[in-house]
Amino acid sequence: MAAAFALELGLKVFYMTFEEEGPPRTHELKLLFLGLPAPIVVDITCGYAAVVPRLQSAKVLALTVSPEMPSLPNGACGGGWGAAPDFFETASRAFVEARYFYEKVTDAGWATVTDLSPVMVEMSQVLDRVYDGYLSKGGWA
Repeated sequence: MAAAFALELGLKVFYMTFEEEGPPRTHELKLLFLGLPAPIVVDITCGYAAVVPRLQSAKVLALTVSPEMPSLPNGACGGGWGAAPDFFETASRAFVEARYFYEKVTDAGWATVTDLSPVMVEMSQVLDRVYDGYLSKGGWA
């Protein structure tokens, strides 16, 4: 969960550094990401797209609450993380998913938690590189 918090701070630092009014008052990572100026969104998206191919699959912890063994969960668990906007949307739910996984039981009797920590670390590094690039240019204007 610390990784999701670091991503929120990483996105908000763009606003705090280059926007007079500061960051939007939200914790939704996708909204923070999409609220940035288009050139920043493109740079983050491209930087993330460059690292996605070398990322391993996300680990999913699946727990059953059924008295009998349900059929195995199938399909995508935990949401998407391949494109930057999808990643930020999934990462925004990381804390809630981990803390309240037992409330999200599927029809098949499974509750899942997706560990996106390695992906979050990669995105944090992308944010650092993009931020450093704009800081060296004096902003995004």
